[in-house]
Amino acid sequence: MKTTKSILLFAFLLIFGSSSFSQTVFEDAVALNFKADGTFHTAAFNPAGELVTAKIIKSLGATFLEIGKFDDKGAYTKRALIELSDELIELKAKFNKNVDKIILFSKLLDDRVFQIADAVTGEIIFDLEPGEIGNFEFSPDGMNIAFASGNNSYLFELVEGTIIRSYKDNIFLSFNKDGSMIYCKGKNDAVNYLNTKTGEVIKSYILKDFKSIDFDFNGELIACAYPPFLKYFKLSQTGAVEVKNLENLFSVPSFSSNFEYVVSDDNTGGKRNVYSLKEGLIYEAKIEQYQTGKDKIVISPDDRRMVLLSDKKIYLYDFEMIKYFSKMSKRFSDLYQTNDQFQTDQDLINRAERVKSRKTDLLNVFKDEVKINEINIKSTQAGSLGVVDIKLAGIGFYDPNSEMYDVTLAIPVTYTATKNVIAKVKVPKIQAEIFSKNWQNFKVTGLRIINDNLTGVYVFNIQIINDINSTVYRCIIHRTLPVHQTSFDDKYALATKNYEMRNWYDAIIYMSDFPDDFLKNSVIDVMLKNAVNSYFDEKWRTVNSMNASNVNQILIYLSDFPPTWTNYQDVDAYRKRVVNSVFDTRVQKVRDMAGDKSYTEALEYLNNNVLKGLKDIYSGNVYEFEGQKDLVQLKNKMYFEIGKRSIEGGNYDRAIEMLKLVTEEFPEYSEAQKLLGEAQNNRK
Repeated sequence: MKTTKSILLFAFLLIFGSSSFSQTVFEDAVALNFKADGTFHTAAFNPAGELVTAKIIKSLGATFLEIGKFDDKGAYTKRALIELSDELIELKAKFNKNVDKIILFSKLLDDRVFQIADAVTGEIIFDLEPGEIGNFEFSPDGMNIAFASGNNSYLFELVEGTIIRSYKDNIFLSFNKDGSMIYCKGKNDAVNYLNTKTGEVIKSYILKDFKSIDFDFNGELIACAYPPFLKYFKLSQTGAVEVKNLENLFSVPSFSSNFEYVVSDDNTGGKRNVYSLKEGLIYEAKIEQYQTGKDKIVISPDDRRMVLLSDKKIYLYDFEMIKYFSKMSKRFSDLYQTNDQFQTDQDLINRAERVKSRKTDLLNVFKDEVKINEINIKSTQAGSLGVVDIKLAGIGFYDPNSEMYDVTLAIPVTYTATKNVIAKVKVPKIQAEIFSKNWQNFKVTGLRIINDNLTGVYVFNIQIINDINSTVYRCIIHRTLPVHQTSFDDKYALATKNYEMRNWYDAIIYMSDFPDDFLKNSVIDVMLKNAVNSYFDEKWRTVNSMNASNVNQILIYLSDFPPTWTNYQDVDAYRKRVVNSVFDTRVQKVRDMAGDKSYTEALEYLNNNVLKGLKDIYSGNVYEFEGQKDLVQLKNKMYFEIGKRSIEGGNYDRAIEMLKLVTEEFPEYSEAQKLLGEAQNNRK
């Protein structure tokens, strides 16, 4: 299972954050430990961190699988030879965790051979002939092998060399982290979680028509490819709930070891698309074509190195250099020059070697900076939580079998911009007709926090509120906040713990996005309501302590407060005070401009920035300046002076326009009337 998740970490870390469309020789040389010629069928990192490989060779008229080892500089040492049949057409192979044994499934001209071999001596330990083999894998402890044959699966015990368990009508997919469960595909599109020893069904749910399926180690998060989509599911108490949907994945994807990132290589188009569960598509890169497959990328157990097994070469990459490349190139610009126009490939490689020689120092400095930055981001996010109204822009197809409605939501992507997103919401059949006729009257709310890049917002806990029959529809099938990989039960436990400790922000995060079938939803609803109210009680104190000159941030924070908050009337009053302070500043600017006798500019600024009112873009409210009466004399002065200057310049139409606006309150009103008459006579 680990190998099925490793392609991403290579691709994601290799190109994360880079703005170019293809790697330069320098980028590749910095990240690369070594590359070597050869076509390898599989590889693994042993407990000592050494890269062990397996490749087919022909020698003296015979066919062998050569087991070898690479050191960190790329020097190769042959370790063992395992003799294969000369009639070999295709071979699939996998090492165990200790990399001292290997499974071999050989397709011959007229036969199939399933073998377990000693990877140190080359000796065949067991030789089975179970027919066509599907997926197979060593258990995490290396004591057993699970494999699928036909519509059934089997557990083979290595000590006695016997099949100790069969799983009828279950096709083996993978082990969980400790090997206590196996994941299988059963009858009628069922995905079954079985007790490895007893074969008892622990959990079962339906997922249809996927092209590939992967599980995180605990089996709580499942990723299924439906090209061009990749859908993530979490187990609820009665089934699997879709919690994330990525688009434009046209090939079978592979995953990082932490199941957070995914890469889909499109050999036909020569592109690699890299996605993040947090941010969606984060990079597109050109790639050289290679023979694809989930076993082509292997990551070291310590997540420090990755090997790519292409059909031409083997590439070993240093993850830490790859992961931080783009960020370090900005932090250490003297070392990571961006202009390589006048450098040969060898110049770039030589410079990369100098950078690599300082790797430890560079990474230590950068990691400290990243750690501090992450702490600051988390603190910023904890203060940015807000409630947001969301527009239900339309509804689409209703599936009565799954009771799912397609809905279009205008999801905020920043504090002022939205994007239409098609999501799904569960609506019971008995309510579907009411939903279809009244959806335009429904209120939609969600929670938001600033995202990890501080460039936009995450939106989550979206709920459609039907006031007609007092129903709340949970829309967890769209959220931009990263998905929790824990079970809903564990998530509930974390929510309760933080609630009891009065950690309101964390409690709210953990209490969000529970499915409709969670048995404790009524408790969650009460706790969430209390936690939100308590969070905003604390946030109100923070807002009141902010520097009054930080108007923009104050308005953002004020827009976070929900109308249901206990003291919401104070929020609107505070917002008006803030807006009035903005008006006061602008009016003073008008007075300063008038004092400098820049009357035309002052009047234009007054009309555009004061008299037209002020829109708070975060709340959507438009406010009028409340001190209009205080501006009468100032406006009269500007009308009078602009009129007088216009007469002096011969622009009588402009003079008449301005002087007509002077009111009787102006001390020089009579003089203004004289000038108005003069302008009118001259225009005739």
